Parts: sequence; structure tokens; C-alpha cells
Amino acid sequence: MKHPLKALLSLLILITLGHFISRSLGWYFKYGLTDIVLHTIAGIMFGYVWIYFAEKNKSGSVVWISVTSITFATSFSFLWEVWEFWGYKVTPWITRAYIPTLSDSLGDIAFGFIGGVIFSLVYISQNKD
Repeated sequence: MKHPLKALLSLLILITLGHFISRSLGWYFKYGLTDIVLHTIAGIMFGYVWIYFAEKNKSGSVVWISVTSITFATSFSFLWEVWEFWGYKVTPWITRAYIPTLSDSLGDIAFGFIGGVIFSLVYISQNKD
């Protein structure tokens, strides 16, 4: 990747804008696909973050970096869902527009995992020996 920091920043901006636009226009409730797309993009972004640092530190084979990238993306998806539950329980006046459920959280984690897999497959295809 020629400009990884620009790409990461672009993904972060896309996710942030997507979230705020979707929340303000009620797309999360109207279109279930909105949440799926944003969580998948987040998984791609977190997978990319891991690969960026792994390559910078020259830490392992392409397969190892890919597997750990998927793990990193899934772990961050999990931590995000813990944050949502915590936010709802501790500060419900801030997160009152959304009541997290276990099935929704598990789905969000799964799509973060899928995003990590997608980016890892791209990484593998670009780094064949």
C-alpha cells in the first residue's frame, strides 16, 4: 500500500461520518444493512492497522500477519461492543437512542471479523511469495 496512513484516515472518516449520518437520519433503524456495512468497514480498518504495524516492525510471515490481523480486528470489535454495553449501563442519557442486545452485539463482532478476513485476503493476494 502506497499511502497507508491516508487510507486509514479515510476509513476512519468514512466510519465516523457514516455513523453520525446514519444516526441523525435514523438509518440504523430503517436499514439494517447500515450497521453491517459500518462494522465490516471497521473490521477492515482494524485489520489494516495491525498489518501496517506488523509490516513496519517486520514481524512474521504473510500468513501469520494475516491471522493475527483477523484476531486484532475481531478483538477490537469485541471491545467496541463492551464499550456500547458499558455506555448504555453507565451513561444511558447519552446512549438512550440505542439499547444494545446480545444478538446485535454478536452480529457486530461477526461483521468486524468478516472485515478483518476481507482485508487479510487482500493482503495475502498482494504479498504472494
